[in-house]
Amino acid sequence: MKELLKYTKDKRGITFVELMITIFIVMFGIVGSLGLMQRTISGGKASALRFQATYLAQEGLELIRNVRDSNWITNKSDWLHWLSPSCHIISYNHVYGQPIATCSGNNIDLFYHNQFYSHNSSGEATPFRRELNLSNCPAPDNLISKCVEIKATVSWGDEGEKVEAIQRLYNWR
Repeated sequence: MKELLKYTKDKRGITFVELMITIFIVMFGIVGSLGLMQRTISGGKASALRFQATYLAQEGLELIRNVRDSNWITNKSDWLHWLSPSCHIISYNHVYGQPIATCSGNNIDLFYHNQFYSHNSSGEATPFRRELNLSNCPAPDNLISKCVEIKATVSWGDEGEKVEAIQRLYNWR
C-alpha cells in the first residue's frame, strides 16, 4: 500500500508532452473552425453578388422591352426604332424617345446613386458592368416574324464572373 501511495504521489500533474499534444489538438480545432467560417463568409458574399447581378441583367432586359413598347405607344413606324443589332447600354432613367447609347470603353460600368444603378458616373462605383447585345434571331424564329434576341451580360470581379440572361422580342402587334 505504501508503494501505491508513493507512485500516485510522484505522478501528480501532466507532463510537458501531454500538454503539447493537448495544445496542438485544441489549436487544430480552432484553426479549422476559423477556416470554415472564412469560407462561409466569402461564399455568402459571392452569392450576394451573383444575386444582385441576376437582377441587374433582368432589369436590362426589361429596359429594352420598355423601349420597344414605347415605340408602339408613340406610333413609331418601326417597332425596333433605336434598337439596332449591336451592344447597347441603358439605365432606369432613360428618356424614351431618345437614342440609346452604344457600348464603348468603360461606359458599361454601373454606378450606384440614389438607390438605383446607372451608367452615369456621378454615383458610387460598383464592381458591376452591364452590356445589352441585340441581334437578329436565328432561324426559324426570324422567318415567322421579325424577331430580336437580347443578351444581357452582367460581369464583376477579377475572375471573370458573369451572369447572362437571354430574351427574344417579337413584333406581336
